[in-house]
Amino acid sequence: MTDPQSPDTDRSTKLTGPAKDFTAFVELEHERRLSSDPEFDPELFREAVELVLAKLRVSGPG
Repeated sequence: MTDPQSPDTDRSTKLTGPAKDFTAFVELEHERRLSSDPEFDPELFREAVELVLAKLRVSGPG
């Protein structure tokens, strides 16, 4: 089951190159921080992920 607070990973199947690699990393990092960092802000994390993915989409496949 997908965590509603986790980054949107449905689009990860459409991503290629660095964007796809980044999305795989983000999924693991989100879970790690959620369970180990009491000050973790899932919403801020999601916003940051979306900003990076937007930049990766603009730069195209690498």
